[in-house]
Amino acid sequence: MGEEDRRIHARVHVAANIEVAGKDGLQPAVLKDLSRSGARFVAVEPVGVPGETLELFLPSLSGEDIGVEAEVASGCSRPTKGP
Repeated sequence: MGEEDRRIHARVHVAANIEVAGKDGLQPAVLKDLSRSGARFVAVEPVGVPGETLELFLPSLSGEDIGVEAEVASGCSRPTKGP
């Protein structure tokens, strides 16, 4: 069973620049999809390990970022060329 099959809530595919705050500070990332119970994003550097808490700063229509607390569920250590 793949990760897609385990999702309870539908994903909304997006492409939005966000910031992620973890124990090593703030870094830019690209939000790929969002659901009621999760978010998938790509960052150049690892931002945490499963179980750690992060804060995601998501853009809003008002122009002010929305801070959302999140727990790392899984990660990927493959190097990327950018967010």
